[in-house]
Formats: sequence, structure tokens, C-alpha cells
Amino acid sequence: MTTGKVSGNLFLIYVDGVAIACSTTASASITNEKIEVTCKDNNGAKTYLLGGQDTTFTVGGIFQFDNVGIDLLTDVVINKTIVTVRFGTDVIGDFFLEMGALISDLQIQADLNTPATYTATFDSYTPVTKGETT
Repeated sequence: MTTGKVSGNLFLIYVDGVAIACSTTASASITNEKIEVTCKDNNGAKTYLLGGQDTTFTVGGIFQFDNVGIDLLTDVVINKTIVTVRFGTDVIGDFFLEMGALISDLQIQADLNTPATYTATFDSYTPVTKGETT
């Protein structure tokens, strides 16, 4: 298990068990919908129930034709494929987040005098789960 402060370099996005190569960013966001159920007798204090949950994983990196990354991501988005996506490290004992997802957005940026880059956004298709790297 990773101890102490954790380097962002350890976190990767895996699609169907394959790490997306040459990534430069990876993120996970879990949002629980709030349903307000405040009554007058709450004396002004708002109260909530939790509704739906939305999970998004994002990966971005340097565009390379010759690695597992943009080629896999373009296939997934074009074919509207549901894949298993994992956000985590490859360190035994660390936890990871995983879900069935589809790519809702794939952007490829190719500006003058900079490396071509990509960003892909995965939206949950199944509930997110938490596991442990073994």
C-alpha cells in the first residue's frame, strides 16, 4: 500500500484492464444529487435526501499513434462501446474506483508548436464500486 503523500503520477485510467499510455492527467468525480425536503418546522435549516449518483472519470495525455491510448479511446467513442473503467494505482493494497462507462466526450487538440493532446470523459453506465489492487 502506498504510504504518506501520494504522487499524482501513480494514478492511471484503465480501460478494460489496459492502462491508457502517455497520460498526463487523470481524475475522478462522484456527485450525489440532493433532493431538498425542508419543512417549516425545521426552523429554517435545510434538510436533504440523496437521489441519483453521477460518476465521471477523465483522462488526458499526449497524442501518439503508436501506443495504447488514443487508438483505443477513438474506437470506444466511435462505436459507443460500454467499457469497464478503473481509476487508481497499480500498487498492491491501494484502493481503486471502477465502473461500467461510455465516453461522452473525446477532444483532440493540435495547436501550432505544441504536442497534440487528447482528453476523454467517461460517464457512468453502472454504479461506481470501490476495490483493492491485488
